[in-house]
Amino acid sequence: MYRVLIVDDEPKIRRGLSQWVSMYGGPFSVVGEAHDGEEALKVAKACEPHVILMDVCMPGMDGLEAIDRIRHTAPGAVVVVITGHDDFEYAHRAIKLRVFDFFLKPVRQKDFDRLFDQLSEKLGTQVLAAPEAAEQHYSCLVRSIKAYIDSHYEDNQLSLTRLADHFNVSKCHISKLMKQEMGHSFTEYLMDIRLKKAAEILATGHPSTSIYEVAVEVGYRSQHYFSRIFKNTYGMAPTEYRQLHGHPYL
Repeated sequence: MYRVLIVDDEPKIRRGLSQWVSMYGGPFSVVGEAHDGEEALKVAKACEPHVILMDVCMPGMDGLEAIDRIRHTAPGAVVVVITGHDDFEYAHRAIKLRVFDFFLKPVRQKDFDRLFDQLSEKLGTQVLAAPEAAEQHYSCLVRSIKAYIDSHYEDNQLSLTRLADHFNVSKCHISKLMKQEMGHSFTEYLMDIRLKKAAEILATGHPSTSIYEVAVEVGYRSQHYFSRIFKNTYGMAPTEYRQLHGHPYL
């Protein structure tokens, strides 16, 4: 999937471009929108888009300055300028910033489809030349969900319901996205990260730390349950794992 970021200060334009991306289909998906250059920088950093559709004239930071700064955080992004201003200076600056194409509003849908045909070919070549890590293909929402779980795994109250409330989406939607993009359900991913952290503590922590303390530190209230799933995953009890992998203390 190729991630698309749309940047325009007009909500109507953003909605229209998003609809066209959806209608074009294929490997493209809109993962973020921004109404000005400052917001575009934040969204681009979070979503790491493959394609950016960028307006030029916006309040505050303009599109060309945003492109210049985004080049430092997402150097591989393919940028297409879509603007209502037929200005040579804008076009000249855009060329210097190595934009892929420059469109004047109003854009016709057939030209938009032709653009995405060209983007498909260009990005397909890039992916073959330099395949990306699987995590970079996650949608912006899944990236945010993963980051939240990674930061809160030790909380024994962490649940799918809490995630849904935090991100203001349904539990069903989160479950579906995680399964589709990560190959794991919420429960599977949470258990995986908790057990990996537990194994790290057992291998590097002080041997006087009790198994119950390890369990609590990674988000489990029951030592018995923790020990059971740890053994199911690693093939040995936590105490055996520490004896085998733990570092001796003087």
